[in-house]
Amino acid sequence: DSTCVLAGIAACIVGVPVIVLCTRNMAPYRFPYYLAYMKTGYQVLANQSSVRFINNSHAGKADYVSWLNIPEKKFTVVLNGLNKSDVPYVSAEESSAYRRRLNLPENAVVVGSIFRFYEEKDPLLWIKSAAEIVRRMPDKNVVFLIIGTGPMQHAMQGLANKLQIADRLYLPGTEKHPILSLSV
Repeated sequence: DSTCVLAGIAACIVGVPVIVLCTRNMAPYRFPYYLAYMKTGYQVLANQSSVRFINNSHAGKADYVSWLNIPEKKFTVVLNGLNKSDVPYVSAEESSAYRRRLNLPENAVVVGSIFRFYEEKDPLLWIKSAAEIVRRMPDKNVVFLIIGTGPMQHAMQGLANKLQIADRLYLPGTEKHPILSLSV
């Protein structure tokens, strides 16, 4: 959000004819990185005819529109997704090799995700959900793989220890080829 506001204002100053600002999942006042100038900055930008906003969800759009008290028509929703034809094929051999590299049990069901370990992504909820899966399915051989990094990694591991699922949690960091992570 800070980058959107500052770059948006700079773009207006130099006369960029069309400015598209990609907002975050929800309005920034909800998160620790919030800075007081953001709301006023966004409102000033919303009054510029050259500025449009995008968000990756209808809930995010509604949150920003409500917070800023600006017309909905200033926002467009562009959903996240993958075009299957653009996703490279991962062979069974490559997927198995990746599982071995991460020491994932060969016959385990893998529940996973790829995200940043920041408060706005609520990674502790993810860990609690994993523990709930284990509680509801104690006989199921299931492990949890989260690709990513961030300042909440230690808290995630601590909660996994507390909830007694640390032996099922795999946090290998970032992945240069994330399609491999999705293939397991």
